[in-house]
Order: sequence, then C-alpha cells, then structure tokens
Amino acid sequence: QNRDYVVMKRSKVFPSPTGDVHVFAARSAPNSLELQPPSGQAMFRVQLYQCRHAAREIGDGSFEFCTVLVDDPGVPLPTFIQNLIVSKVVPSTFANSLKHAKKYIEDKCGDL
Repeated sequence: QNRDYVVMKRSKVFPSPTGDVHVFAARSAPNSLELQPPSGQAMFRVQLYQCRHAAREIGDGSFEFCTVLVDDPGVPLPTFIQNLIVSKVVPSTFANSLKHAKKYIEDKCGDL
C-alpha cells in the first residue's frame, strides 16, 4: 500500500561568527487527515512525520550535519525498503545537503 505524505516545510539560515547554521524542518500538515489522497489509488495517509535537519559550517568547506526524523508509516516497512533507505536514501540525502551547503557558501562569498 502506498504512503501519502502531506507536509509543511520551512528553512532558515542563522548567521553565526563560528559558521552559519542552516536549519530545515518538515512536519505533517495539521489538516493532512482532512485532505483526501488522490482518487483511484490505494493510499495510506501518514499522520506522524517530523524531520529536523541542520548543517553548520566548520571551515575549509566542511560541515557538521544533524538530522532527526520521526516517521510512523502505520505499518511495518519491508526489509528491502529499510535496506534501500540505509544504503541509498540516507547517503544521497547527505550528499545533496553537502552540495547545497557548499553552493550557499560559494554564493555568499561571491556577494562579498
């Protein structure tokens, strides 16, 4: 059964003398259960989803990352999906985070 997520997202950069902190947050939309999944599809509306992701510059193009994710899909995830998340999704998420963080630094330094 497919899982359907209705989320709210926001992001903010907190300037700091020791390195800007980039914070990204997403959570289930408060009215997500009132919205209907796409018609004609067997969907399960995920009710509990929260993600907090922060990246902090530590110099020399390096960053520290911290991610907290809470997700209750309502049913146990098959092992092959768990393995996919660990082997593909998590590494690609951090690789994309690093790419975007470095681009932010390049753009910021270009404006000086």
